[in-house]
Amino acid sequence: READIEERNLYLKWTNSLGFTHGVIIEVAKTLKKKGGFVRLDDILSKYSEQRLFTMEEISAFSMEQELLFEMAKTVCKNLGLYYQNLENVVDTYVSDWFNKGYETISLEFLSKYCFKQSIRTLDGMNTIVQKFYKLGLVSMESIEQYISSILDLDENIKDILDKVGLVRSVSSYDRDFYKTWTTSWGFNHEQIMLVADASRGKTSPMPYLNKLLANIREQNIQNIDEIKKYLEQTKQADSYSH
Repeated sequence: READIEERNLYLKWTNSLGFTHGVIIEVAKTLKKKGGFVRLDDILSKYSEQRLFTMEEISAFSMEQELLFEMAKTVCKNLGLYYQNLENVVDTYVSDWFNKGYETISLEFLSKYCFKQSIRTLDGMNTIVQKFYKLGLVSMESIEQYISSILDLDENIKDILDKVGLVRSVSSYDRDFYKTWTTSWGFNHEQIMLVADASRGKTSPMPYLNKLLANIREQNIQNIDEIKKYLEQTKQADSYSH
């Protein structure tokens, strides 16, 4: 049919104001058959203009990237147990930023499954994890796997300590902070900590008590296993006398 006045004005806008060639307008229009007509075409061309995309090569590259981002969003939401009929907001708010930071689909898929297992099942929650990993310089799949593996190994060591002091619960962030202080800052090895943990069993607050014992041992510059055993025996006797 013949174009009406509004459609003619839109065409003038696309060519004169936005700077698109007739050929590009036709190619973009072909992708929108039965999908919103001139109104939708105006919306798409305006968006391309904002992105400074004026050639079909630029538009095609952008479209391919958008497809990738929407696939990322779909995968992440599925792994987190979420469903959104329209993923545009998910892409704009979260996935685009992750992609620009260098995260690929395989890394985001791994992280979303990791979050689900850790009972983190919201996009905000996953975003917190992604931002934390990014600050640590963890972007590639390999670096993320290595980091999470080290965390799991660390938690296994802490779980041994919790068992030793008689606590039946999951490892907490406070436990990890304690263990990091004991090993990294104070220089104790796992064997030494386990020895002191055994002496903390049955106390009302075994982890703070264990921390106090290790602090005392450090202050007195006690280093080898035999000296620690001797100190613990003296502490046990002193506790018996006080009671």
